[in-house]
Amino acid sequence: MSKYNKSTAPYSRPTAAIRNKHQDLFNRYDFSKRIAESISARKDESSIVIGINAEWGDGKTSVLNLINQNLRGKPNIVRLKFNPWRFGSEEEILANFFNDLANALDASLKDNKDLIREMLDKINPLVKALEKLQPAAGAFGNVIMSGTKLLFPKKELEEVRDKVEHLLEEEKIRVVVLIDDIDRLEKNEIHAVFRLVRLTADFKYTAYILAYDKQIVTSALADKFGHTDSLSGETFIDKIIQVPLELPKVIEHDLHQYLLDEIDELLTFFDINLPAADADDFYFHITDSLSPFITSPSQIKLYANTLTFSTPIIVKDVNMRDLMLIEGIRIFVPELYDFIKSNRNQFLFPGSAGSFTTNKDMAELNENWKTKIDGHLKKISAPEPAKLLKLIMTLFPQIETLYGSKQYDLSSATSWADHKRICSSECFDRYFSYAITEGDVSDLTIDQLINDIMGKSFAGGEYADWFDKKITASNISVLFYKLRRRVYKFDQDQLEKLPVSLARLSQVLKAKHTDRKLGTAYWGAFHFISDCLENLDHNKRLPTATKVISEASSLEFAFEWLNSFKGRVRQTHHPELMSKEEVDQLNQLMTDQILLAHPEIDQKPDGTLSESERLFKEFVKETPV
Repeated sequence: MSKYNKSTAPYSRPTAAIRNKHQDLFNRYDFSKRIAESISARKDESSIVIGINAEWGDGKTSVLNLINQNLRGKPNIVRLKFNPWRFGSEEEILANFFNDLANALDASLKDNKDLIREMLDKINPLVKALEKLQPAAGAFGNVIMSGTKLLFPKKELEEVRDKVEHLLEEEKIRVVVLIDDIDRLEKNEIHAVFRLVRLTADFKYTAYILAYDKQIVTSALADKFGHTDSLSGETFIDKIIQVPLELPKVIEHDLHQYLLDEIDELLTFFDINLPAADADDFYFHITDSLSPFITSPSQIKLYANTLTFSTPIIVKDVNMRDLMLIEGIRIFVPELYDFIKSNRNQFLFPGSAGSFTTNKDMAELNENWKTKIDGHLKKISAPEPAKLLKLIMTLFPQIETLYGSKQYDLSSATSWADHKRICSSECFDRYFSYAITEGDVSDLTIDQLINDIMGKSFAGGEYADWFDKKITASNISVLFYKLRRRVYKFDQDQLEKLPVSLARLSQVLKAKHTDRKLGTAYWGAFHFISDCLENLDHNKRLPTATKVISEASSLEFAFEWLNSFKGRVRQTHHPELMSKEEVDQLNQLMTDQILLAHPEIDQKPDGTLSESERLFKEFVKETPV
């Protein structure tokens, strides 16, 4: 059961860095505790600089939080979390560091308040002056660090330093400075932070813990020094960091369990129950095919957040297993995602499917596409390309035709569309746009229409407004295509009511009618009605067809449908669809309907047309469509 209240808040897994042992899912606590204990137990009065290296998203901030927590309450420890993000220049970083340090000491110490106040009196005016500070000409000796603007006069800085050292030594306390997110700073700011540490690290009774991605930082420092490689940047860091530590990698099974917990929580919240086969497929691919690409908790957070966004938007119009897998590819193997998205037709119709080619051409095209897939999997350095290929085949079964003798026919394509699979040409685009495209109709929309029609008395015009808003000239043919695809699933009650309801809407359909030669609004509706009649029990066909004609809101629609239906009766392989006598009854009813609506039409037969056809020809002439 989900702990989230669906009615008041969207599903959201926590993404912030952890702050205590109970939130630790990846065994970071013991690592952090050992660092804190080593610092607090240190007897040497000299300073120490510890560097924690890890890639972005691996949990550096969480480790700093846990170190900070473990240092809380330790005697003779003053903690200072310094955030260089707040300051935009080297001058601001340096001045505000001393300001924060003095305030931290002021908050932690009961004695020596006068000395701390003297420090703040020295620092505060300098901090405030930064806003008005202008570059000053003068001797290099007046600037504390080369390459900066005029900041602290050397005398002022030395006075502050002396007071800090005297205070720490007298109180026998150690200041622990934690600096995070160094790798997210601008190049000049990264350089300023390390210069700050180098400048102040010789304070007695100080410890610095810096968290950063070494590759990013060394590259930034190398650029600062005008070098093209990171060696100079690495040398600069090595001169400052005394204890370089690597953040331990998350154990693989912990990472996988975290991923499965995230997905389980999401499915529970949205009340989604995957069929057993789909759940098994997803589990296999997320823990096997995609496993080599899942390396950090931050990736999993991003994946869960992505599904949190996409699921409520599109869940009714996609296959949930396919959605979770393609989103997994997007987050964990983005190169493959882009490859699939930009090669739509090749994945849906491998090789030359759907084109007029010789068998020899087909084989050559298929081989070329197979080579392209294999080459791309190799290009993205898949540890085991065969596993990714198996994932591709799960999403796009038609790709199997390139690698073996397995073939898929029209019935397979129909099944894929019915199950809203990504491998269906009807559904593919939804997985990448998170929406029903302009020329499509949501399956949810169709379900709602059918349920509403079956659930109440369908009065004429009741759905005119709905139909006008939901259905356009560009998607009406898709509406009837999808309705026709569902006919075989309808029960006898639906097969009776839906054609009649549609006939009552025919006047609204008229507004969607276009001048196209094929695929007009009427054509799709005609064939849907006839499909329903064909699947109805025989004794219900004539009464239902009679209602279609007599209750149609558009006389033109009723007449054209009847002509279309008579063509099906002539061409069908099921001669029992409707007898000649029954068709004659429908013809007579159509004639009566026309005369009832337009008694002014001349009723003299001309001998060349059936009565109803002649009358309708006159009707069209008198009342242009």
